[in-house]
Amino acid sequence: MKYYQQSYDMLINAQPQRELASSYVLSDIGWILNIRGQYNEALDHHKHALKIRKTYSNYLSVSSSLTNIGIIYKKIGKYNDALDCLKESLQIKEKYLPHVHQEIAKILTTIATIYSDMDELDNSLEYHQKSLEIIQKCLPPEHENIARNLNHIGTILTKKEKYDEALDYFIRALKIKENIFPNGHLSIALSLNNIGYIYYRKKDYTLALDYFEKSMNMRENLYSNINNPMLVNLLTNFGLVYLKLHKYDSALTYHVRALNVSRIILPSGHFTITECLTNIAIVYREMKDYVKAFQYFEKALKNEGENPTKGNMLRLAYNYDNMGVCLCYQGDAQTGLEYRMKAIRLLGKVYPRLQYARTADTIGDVYLGLERYDSALECFYISLNIKLKCLSANDVRTAETLMNIGDVFFEKEKNERWKSNEQYKIKSRFYYEKALEIYTKNKHVNTIHTLNRIGIIYEEIHKYHVALQYYRKALETFGTDILSDDSLKEICENNVARIKWLMN
Repeated sequence: MKYYQQSYDMLINAQPQRELASSYVLSDIGWILNIRGQYNEALDHHKHALKIRKTYSNYLSVSSSLTNIGIIYKKIGKYNDALDCLKESLQIKEKYLPHVHQEIAKILTTIATIYSDMDELDNSLEYHQKSLEIIQKCLPPEHENIARNLNHIGTILTKKEKYDEALDYFIRALKIKENIFPNGHLSIALSLNNIGYIYYRKKDYTLALDYFEKSMNMRENLYSNINNPMLVNLLTNFGLVYLKLHKYDSALTYHVRALNVSRIILPSGHFTITECLTNIAIVYREMKDYVKAFQYFEKALKNEGENPTKGNMLRLAYNYDNMGVCLCYQGDAQTGLEYRMKAIRLLGKVYPRLQYARTADTIGDVYLGLERYDSALECFYISLNIKLKCLSANDVRTAETLMNIGDVFFEKEKNERWKSNEQYKIKSRFYYEKALEIYTKNKHVNTIHTLNRIGIIYEEIHKYHVALQYYRKALETFGTDILSDDSLKEICENNVARIKWLMN
């Protein structure tokens, strides 16, 4: 660093001043600071270099600075800022370089990894595929960089649970690597590990272990003394399989080994350490040792808090939820629910996925059963927002959450009669009507339930004529394509009869 600083001073003090050349030194200093984890200082140097380069209209070097800045933003969790910089850099490269160029492919891959970190898997896959298309035109068919891109795509497909497609990409990558390195290589061990993980996800645990053992044997034969993140991942995968096989002692052994290696090679606060601690906690949870499980989830949460970059909301949410589950099993349901509510709030802020909505619905149902209506509403609103982003406008799963929200207002009105309850009736009816639109279009059996619900509301406010319309509509629905049982038909008939009696 001292020599870089001396070089920079000489360039700035030269006659004439060599300002453009100094930007390259600033960029190198920025990279060193980046490696050291001094991200704010690294950003300052890269931004200084960018300012100089823009003055000289040196477009490709401007693109390089934007890329450097984007990579640091990625590391500190400022993903939108990172994307802005990298996409601006990409535009410059596409303007001044041939369309088929490795530098363009490289930046496409970097953008893809950011989308992956944001859990925006479709966008990530799109950019990885664009990168692969370019690389395949630039390089020989059996080049290591092509194998690397195939691995990237396989990883995203794995996250999307498209295991057969992912397996195809991993096998293609493996074949390329075996041709390049016939005597074995760490990258081959990585591919074997990836394939093993696919079989783990497909629940073929015997085949998964077979590939993990091949990967471990290659490592030990060639690089037995190397501790690196790939070894942590491989040890973790062994632990995951043994957990599924209910061999808890073996699972713990591998997860503890993974934790020990990660602590040797990685700084405190690194997300891999968080994941290792979480995996140990999960084993203890499955062993029903909820005290130890909670302790390790808590350690994982603490480690994530020490991360010098922005904490990952998904990891935080996962640990909060599991801590809540452990507390519930220990008999402290109230505190457990508070932890699980923290998880739901975090899930509402990340890239929407249906599994997060299901979790929110589950916790919302618990709160509704406990008559904690405001918390139930918060959960259901989070679920609704996620579903509206993930599903088509008329998906019945969206209607289910609309019904849940209507139910909360319906129950809230019954249990808070000392308040002005007319607002709750209006709100519950509003959400039931929204759900009814969707159920009717899908000819779903809940069409009948929803019509009856709305009828009850009108009956309670003594608008019997309107209530009768809804009850009759529910009864008439039995003559359509909607399937239902006789007991529900009897309920509808009783509703109509009761309203007619009240009107006389």
